[in-house]
Amino acid sequence: MYKRQVSGLATKYFAIEDADHVAIIGAGAQAHTQLEAVAAVRPIKKVSVWSRNIDNAKVFAKQYAHQFDVQAFALLSDAIRNTPIICTATGSVAPLIYLQDLHPHVHINAVGSHTSSMQEISAELLKSSVVVVDQLSAALAEAGEIISAVANKQINQADIIELGSWLLDKQTNYQYQRSVFKSVGLAIQDLSVANVVYHYARLHDLGTLFELH
Repeated sequence: MYKRQVSGLATKYFAIEDADHVAIIGAGAQAHTQLEAVAAVRPIKKVSVWSRNIDNAKVFAKQYAHQFDVQAFALLSDAIRNTPIICTATGSVAPLIYLQDLHPHVHINAVGSHTSSMQEISAELLKSSVVVVDQLSAALAEAGEIISAVANKQINQADIIELGSWLLDKQTNYQYQRSVFKSVGLAIQDLSVANVVYHYARLHDLGTLFELH
C-alpha cells in the first residue's frame, strides 16, 4: 500500500508533466501497484514490461491490454529505451538500470530491492541523477544501491533529498532533470495510510465490523 502511494507522489512531482509511457521492470504484485500509482498522476497510454521470465511479462501485459497499449519485452534495454518513467520492482542483487538508452529526463521509482545486499540502479546512473529517498536513515541502512554509491563516493549523502522534507517548500523544480526515487518502505507511513482508510470507512459506513476473540 505505502509504496504505491509514495511512488505516485514522487512521480507527480519529479516526472515530466506530459509523460505518457512507463516501463515496468518486474511482473510481481508490486509491479501492478506501481502501474496504478503512475497512471493515477500521469496520462499513461503506453506500458512496456520486462521480467526475467518473459511469460510473466506476457501475463502482466495481457491483464492491462484493455487499458493501455502494453508490450512485453525479452530484453530490458528495449523496455526502458527512451521511456520517461520507469518503475523497478524486482529482487535484484545486481544493478539492472544503467545510463544507456535512458530518456534524458527520465524519472525512476525504484521500490524492489530493499536490503543492503540488493541493487536495481547502477552507481553511474545515481551519480548523474537527482536522488530522492523516503527517509535518509532508512535508505542508508536498507537500500543497497544507495549504500554502495555513498561508500564509493559516487554520490554525497548531503545531496540526497528526503521526499517529505522537499515537499514542505518545493523550492526547486526537478521535472526536467534525471531523477531516481528510492523507496524501502516505512511502517509509520503504512500506518498513516491505514488510518486514513479506516476513518474514511467509518465516516461513510463502509466495511464490515468484527470482534476479536
